[in-house]
Amino acid sequence: MQAEQTPFLSTTMGADCIPSNPDISGIGVRTAIYAQNLLCFAPVIAHLWDGKISVDELKGIQDQSIGMLAVAFAILISTIIEARAKGGPMITSFHAAVILDLSWMNNTSMFIWLLLYAHHRSKADNLSAIPATWNGWLKALVSPLRHLAGIKNKMDSDALGRNGRVFKRLQGLLLQAPVLTIGSMHLSLMAAIGIWLWSDPAAFGTPISCDPSLSTVSLSIVGRAVRFSSPALRICSLLIYSLVLIPGINLVVPFLIFITLHILHNKSRRRHPGFWSGVEHPLRAIRSRISGTRMSDAESQNNSWLAGRGLPSPVLETRTGFLLVGLGCLAVINIIFVIDVELALARNKNPESQEDDEWGFGQVLALLLLVVPIRDFVSSIIEIRRKLLEHDNFEEERTHRFEDVLQNAIDTNHIDVAKFKALIESGASPDTPIQDHKFVTLFQLAAYLGEVDMVRFLADRVDINIAGETFQ
Repeated sequence: MQAEQTPFLSTTMGADCIPSNPDISGIGVRTAIYAQNLLCFAPVIAHLWDGKISVDELKGIQDQSIGMLAVAFAILISTIIEARAKGGPMITSFHAAVILDLSWMNNTSMFIWLLLYAHHRSKADNLSAIPATWNGWLKALVSPLRHLAGIKNKMDSDALGRNGRVFKRLQGLLLQAPVLTIGSMHLSLMAAIGIWLWSDPAAFGTPISCDPSLSTVSLSIVGRAVRFSSPALRICSLLIYSLVLIPGINLVVPFLIFITLHILHNKSRRRHPGFWSGVEHPLRAIRSRISGTRMSDAESQNNSWLAGRGLPSPVLETRTGFLLVGLGCLAVINIIFVIDVELALARNKNPESQEDDEWGFGQVLALLLLVVPIRDFVSSIIEIRRKLLEHDNFEEERTHRFEDVLQNAIDTNHIDVAKFKALIESGASPDTPIQDHKFVTLFQLAAYLGEVDMVRFLADRVDINIAGETFQ
């Protein structure tokens, strides 16, 4: 059965088998983890509002992710302590499975950072931009290993000797992207607990009060019930956690998934530019309606002109499509985890104990974890408003500059073709009118002066019916 082969687990056991453990499955703990993982998408939306990810924005996401991973480590360490403690809090294989579900969720922010990193490294304005090809990314992934091995530094005369040089390179590699280092270690610790659990579920932590093989003990995978004693489920779980056990290596699979998405998206854009231009236009219109701003006439005309010729619009050069798909997939996976965990707890709720649903001191204290995500969420809203204001100011400044250049061209009877093309391609409307007694638009002036190149450039981009005194 397909559901038995899914590694994302939540559990369903007999109601009389599971003792309460509010430290693990308490409502406050769960709410805090759900909220902080879902709220971490808000800053990303704010950063992507202008289609760009700056170095500072990437660092902000990294800092946020590190903070969330620190909490994730605390949960896993608590699990180990409780599983080995005698006479302390009771943690069963049920609670361990819940923790593993929550731990998969706690990797969300790191995976978001990986997506943004791939986007940032592929930007055309990045000096070290990586082309959206397998060859380009293979070189980028192998480069740190070559540096660690000292292939590029054979003449290094470091007084520390070969071992010292390797240690320094390793230290530099680990500190270059600390979110990956910490995230990889978290995956490894999570995998170790997963292997520990599934190697012998009956021996993990405090034994449950009934025999799983004889009771209604089961797991809920994407909403479907799978018996806890299923050999296929146990083997599949051990296999999955074995794949993410080794630090560093455990990042290869998710990174390859994101890079594959990135490369396929860019390849599709090159092969079907007209389709992507058509898709982008309504999406930008929706975003403009939500933000309260409207698409400029120039942007609309330029995009239509390019789409009609099978060319992608300049806006599409930001290549954020794969990011939206990746973020959407991560959000859906998180929602599935939330539903599965809540279904598991509801189905296995012990009618004799209500501790998991009580808002005690520990549950309220757990909500303090939301302070940083809520702060980031509010900051993201403020950031979106700031970018919208900057966009409006930029539009106004660009229009004024176009008017000044056009007025100067009328006064001197000379058109700087390169300058006008640059302004129009940056989004300025070629139909921007000015108050002049002879000419109203750039197209009229270009036609009057016989600037054939300019006229051809403007022919499909302007409204030729706008009249001035010279063209009555």
